[in-house]
Amino acid sequence: MPRRWATAVVLVAAGGLAAAPVREADPLLVGTRWTGTLTQKGTFGGGGPGPPKFDTVFTVTRRDGAEFEADLRERTADLDITYIVRGEVVRAADGKGYTLSFRSVDAKDMVNTVPILGVPYTGTVAGRTLKGKWVHRRPAEGTEVEGEFALERAK
Repeated sequence: MPRRWATAVVLVAAGGLAAAPVREADPLLVGTRWTGTLTQKGTFGGGGPGPPKFDTVFTVTRRDGAEFEADLRERTADLDITYIVRGEVVRAADGKGYTLSFRSVDAKDMVNTVPILGVPYTGTVAGRTLKGKWVHRRPAEGTEVEGEFALERAK
């Protein structure tokens, strides 16, 4: 009897009734990790520039259709922070890859830093590569910071 049950599950999934996307086709399934670097340049209000480069890990923690949530860990030798980000992923207009847009909404596990929330990020997934930009400008506070990120899908 257990064998028939297993066969029925396989047939349902193969028949297209399962809602889960195919792992290779969807770059942001829960648990997917991307690793690489994030750069920053500019000046923060009331202070100087921050570190020019962070080791970065982007891990998808929640997915609901096009919407996702992820942990974005940024680390240097002197500081460490994990941002919680929320955004959307959609198929690129040309049908090749995906585009992402997300914002930092919260932070955890902070060491020697304070979070900057509401930062918008945009990126493109092509194959195993996720590249993009971010900008945080608050001229009234004297903050003009921006950067890029380049991540590769971890195996």
